[in-house]
Amino acid sequence: MHDLPTLSLFGSRPPVGKPIPARPIQRASIVALMALLAGAASAQAPGVTLRAGHANLFTGQPAEINVEQDVLELAPGACTGVHEHGGPGLETVISGTITVDTRGETSRRTVRAGQMYVIPVGVVHNVCNPGRVPAVFTAALLLPRGAAAVTPR
Repeated sequence: MHDLPTLSLFGSRPPVGKPIPARPIQRASIVALMALLAGAASAQAPGVTLRAGHANLFTGQPAEINVEQDVLELAPGACTGVHEHGGPGLETVISGTITVDTRGETSRRTVRAGQMYVIPVGVVHNVCNPGRVPAVFTAALLLPRGAAAVTPR
């Protein structure tokens, strides 16, 4: 087995280490997860479309963690609805522009295509598309065992 680079959130260069062992989620679990995510996205607000979703459970690390990555599309003027995540989120805008309003902060963050931002665990926020064209972004969530991906607030 070859050594593969792994992502480090704390350094500028990823270290080289052993591959992270992944245990794929059973097909029924993926179907249930996709239905849950589609329901959560559609329940939050009209104009929010879950384009793709993927989840893997990583074991053998210091802690068991579920990595979930979704691709969402926000119609012009649409918002996700105020919510929080059960783990930190790394979100990257693929196309368009979004704004992120975070509870407790007075300023609105504008994120454009090619930019990313981090939402810490438990931070209540709302993502909106202020533009005239759809905005597409990815959301990669690092969820401890049993943590909810999205909790409406």
